[in-house]
Amino acid sequence: MAEHKYLDVAKRFFDAYNVSDSSTIAEIVDPDLLWAHSNRFKGQGRDALLKSIEEYSANVPGRAFYAPARWAVNGNVLFLEHKWEGFPAIDVPTFGWIAGTQASLDCLSVLVFDGKDVIIEWTDYA
Repeated sequence: MAEHKYLDVAKRFFDAYNVSDSSTIAEIVDPDLLWAHSNRFKGQGRDALLKSIEEYSANVPGRAFYAPARWAVNGNVLFLEHKWEGFPAIDVPTFGWIAGTQASLDCLSVLVFDGKDVIIEWTDYA
């Protein structure tokens, strides 16, 4: 079933995000990927996403998405409810984070697939 395939790809994606595995992320996302965090920031392209993840990894050590609490699929769209946590090394005013203080977000990640196993859009709402 496509829904389990999408969930497997999402697990690979977030596992790779958690350890900054750029090679795996590059395999999973479309070169023209659209990505955003709700109304805080957005970008386009795999290379821009990889750069953003690299910067985030340096500025928020230990950041990680946890396994989904709930999920659903509608067509080629996967909705994941999960938690994100990290320890910012710097103040991040956009999110109200203070350096050295654990930050956590309850997220709804929306992943849109190309109908196969490639993510063409990723948006987080937290």
